[in-house]
Amino acid sequence: MSQLYDQKMSKSGANRSFIAVNRAFRCECELRTQSRTIRQVDPHFSLEDTCQPTAFVGAYRCRVEQLQPTFPLVAALYHSVWHETQAPFMPAEEVARRNITFFQDRMIRLLQSTLVVDRSGSIAGFSSWRGTLPGQIFVAAPYRGSALATDLMVATEKAMSSEDIAVAELHCVVGNHRARRFYERLGWRHEGEIAETVAGPDGEVKVSFWCMRKSLS
Repeated sequence: MSQLYDQKMSKSGANRSFIAVNRAFRCECELRTQSRTIRQVDPHFSLEDTCQPTAFVGAYRCRVEQLQPTFPLVAALYHSVWHETQAPFMPAEEVARRNITFFQDRMIRLLQSTLVVDRSGSIAGFSSWRGTLPGQIFVAAPYRGSALATDLMVATEKAMSSEDIAVAELHCVVGNHRARRFYERLGWRHEGEIAETVAGPDGEVKVSFWCMRKSLS
């Protein structure tokens, strides 16, 4: 059996848990702020790795244990909220292509850089990024309009900054004004448009996205 290891540090009342497990499982890093919990999931973590606090947390605790199966719940939320909030801006062919398997496969590739918000055992939201691009931030309907999305975005920016990312770029689909206003309130700047390729009625088509950037340094 794995040995239990606990290490605690105190600063500004924050708490972060790095739950280390053997290579058959994954590592969840929890950032607690009052009643909120944000977990960072790392499928490649091993018992030989050293848990270190990062710039966006004040304290951390390491313990070894088997984890609850968070991944399918995150993929299910991703599927549900994408179809609710993003599908209206996409061709019907792209919407049909994005079934639950699509989102499960995508989350497998993103797990190493994913933050998950847990509320009373339920997945309330998550964010993911690859390199300088935070490509996903999705919040369950009951928590929209609360501080959860802001907390999650701020935690994501700090996590990316801790990876020495100086400037981040996100792509917000043209027409999603609510999302754009949210990003702008957090200091993201609109710097033009880009086109991304998606499925269309006669093959691939282009969909326009607002390109937004923010300095994380």
